[in-house]
Amino acid sequence: MRKHAAPAGEPGEDAEIYAAVNGWSVVLWPVYFFGVGAATRNLATEIGGLAGAVFVHDDDYWLHALTRGGEVIDRSCSVPEAMFEYLEPPGWCAGDPAALAAAVGADPEVVGRYLAVGEERNRKAHPDDDHELWECRVFIDFWRRLGITWPARASDPAATVPMAAGWTKDLPFGDPWTVG
Repeated sequence: MRKHAAPAGEPGEDAEIYAAVNGWSVVLWPVYFFGVGAATRNLATEIGGLAGAVFVHDDDYWLHALTRGGEVIDRSCSVPEAMFEYLEPPGWCAGDPAALAAAVGADPEVVGRYLAVGEERNRKAHPDDDHELWECRVFIDFWRRLGITWPARASDPAATVPMAAGWTKDLPFGDPWTVG
């Protein structure tokens, strides 16, 4: 099964694609590429396999989604009250550790510690993590538990895909992956 993971929020005007590790390729999308959810769903459909995404919003919270063949298996928000400041957060914000773990072959109790953390954010999900739960970069620890390896800073991408000129003018308002 081919797998893909794609966080958003790294500097640059190009999408950077890193060589697969453990069957997962990582794509770093340019800053302000808010269509990461739709792109991930489309990619999962195209490859007929798993695709995951993380979107970091201003270091305030992070969103996660995992899709298979375009169908959402799991999604969550690290700080729903920040994302849905004036609305009642939807139930999906808590994630589904059992569905997530089953899809990637992980332990639901291990990955579940990163989801629905509530007010207890000043701790690590696991003692060997590099980040506490309040830090948006904790998704790197979370991904490690899923078998996804964050590319080393010094590593070069296997491929670079330039975005079309003026792509920032065509940004969607919202992304159905994050709000529904």
